[in-house]
Parts: sequence; structure tokens; C-alpha cells
Amino acid sequence: MLKKKEVTDTESMPDASKNNSNQSLLELRSYVNWITYTLIPITAIYIYGSVKSNSLSVASFTLGCGISIFVIFFTKISMRSVVNKNIYTFPYGTGKLENFIGFLTGTLMLPISAMIYYSAVNSFMSGKHEVHFESTQIAMIPALLRDIWLLIWSKKLINRTKSPSPILQSFFVDYKVSVTVTIAGILSMLLALWLTRLNYGYWGILIDLALAAVLATYMLVNAIILVKNNFRSLIDLPFAESDQLKIVKVLTSYYHYYSNLGVVYTRTCGNTKIIEIELYFERKTSMEEINHLAENLHKDFETIFDDFSFKLIPVMDPSIEEIP
Repeated sequence: MLKKKEVTDTESMPDASKNNSNQSLLELRSYVNWITYTLIPITAIYIYGSVKSNSLSVASFTLGCGISIFVIFFTKISMRSVVNKNIYTFPYGTGKLENFIGFLTGTLMLPISAMIYYSAVNSFMSGKHEVHFESTQIAMIPALLRDIWLLIWSKKLINRTKSPSPILQSFFVDYKVSVTVTIAGILSMLLALWLTRLNYGYWGILIDLALAAVLATYMLVNAIILVKNNFRSLIDLPFAESDQLKIVKVLTSYYHYYSNLGVVYTRTCGNTKIIEIELYFERKTSMEEINHLAENLHKDFETIFDDFSFKLIPVMDPSIEEIP
């Protein structure tokens, strides 16, 4: 008698694909670790530079680092859970954990951007804002070098895999923008320092407050995008009709391998597409034949979906009587 058994995507996945997926996870974990190791001293330098210069712009960068520390904490928990516990069962992807991190980042950015706006307006209205621009570069230049290094590294990791992790993609976008923003901050502070040396300190102060407002706007826009996109991904949604028809087409091409079609269950988990298919087999069908079918189905789905998890559930067909 053919017993009911679940055949997961890891059983049907070729060894080379397993190794590549596991290697991608290990490389991503190393990348996240180095982000953490370098973020802590950079944040400390930013705090010192912010206090030394009294610049609202530098304070804005410092608050951004504070958000990053909080987010990287959850990122490391996510990576540790996936790599240490599930690397052989679920070889790739962290599902909703990645989208939760993006949603959390956006949620934290909203009050931070509002606080920067308030400080900028309050400083402008009071007219008591004083900045020591010669100290604004203390943290910006080391931070720029770090961001460039992490940007190049993330691009290399993305190019090595067919379906890069949303965490890795978000880091790439983050550091790509961060490099641009930091360069703009350095140039703005140098311009403000030059104007101050020419006894145009008022214009230097306006540059500092304007840059802080721009940074707050950047945080606000990205916060709205992160919250909107990741909130949708946190909800389990059914496949689009076009994707469901593609699955049916693949199953139809293998109709002679099974006796009947059971339940076809599809949903999304974060950015991962979950596919579970129940197929009925004759009693005489061997597990080798079922595993072979699972491998073929996995290969076909791999040409259609970039990030997916496939499970074949074989069931004995009750309509077929066993021959004595």
C-alpha cells in the first residue's frame, strides 16, 4: 500500500541547488555580521560629531544610525533562525521575517522624520541655532567609506544568486541611497563652513537646517513606501489567476504519472510562493517514481517562479482496487 507522504522541495532539489542556496545564506549572514560590527563604532563617532558640531544634519544622520541598530538586531535574529535551525529543511528565504523588518523600519522612520522637521522649524524660528561646521566631517567621511564598501559587497552577492533575499536587496538600495545622501551632506557642510569663514554664518545655518529637512523628507517618503509594500507582503494572498493556470498546465503535462488530481493549494508568504499539490497514485506506484515526478515538477516550476516552495503530497487512490 502506498502511504501518504510529503515530498518537500528540498528532497526533490538537486544537490547543486541545495549547496548554492545554503552558500547564499551563509554569505548573507556574514554580510549582516559585518554591517553590525561596523555600525556600532560609526554610530559612536556620529554621536560625538553631533555633540561637537551641534549640527541638526549630523544629528539626523545619527538618528538614522539608531534606527539601523534597532533593525539590524531583528535582522540578525532572522538570519540566525534560518541558518542555524532550518538550513537543511528550508534551504533559502526567511519569508515574512524579512517583510516584518522592512515594515518595522518604515514604522520607526515616521516619528524620527517628524522629530527632525520639528527641530528644524524650531531652530529656524528661534534664531539661536549655532553650528561648528569644522566638526561635521568627523563621522561623515568614515561613514561614506563604509557605505561604499557595503554597497559594492551587496551588489556582488546579488549578482551571484537568481533570487536574492529581500533583506539583501533592501540593504543594496539603502546603501546606494546612503552613499548619495552622505556625499551631498559632506559637500553641503563644506559649503556651509566656507560661508561661515566668509562671515556669512546665517547662510551656513540655513544650509544645515535645509539639509536636515531634506533628510527628514527622504525618511518620510521611504517610510511610507516600506510600510505600504511590506504590510501587503505580511498578508497571505492567493496566486494570481495567470499563475494558477501555469501550475495546471504543468500538472497536465504529467497526467500519465498519476491517477487523479487532489487539492492544489497556493498562497504567498512574504515574497515566497507556496505550492502544495495533492496527487493520487495507484497502490503499485513506488516511492522512486513519486520522487522522480516531484523532481520534474520542481524543475518546471523553477522555470516559472523565482522564489517558491514546492510540496508534493502523494495519496493512495481509493477508487482503484488492489489486485490480489
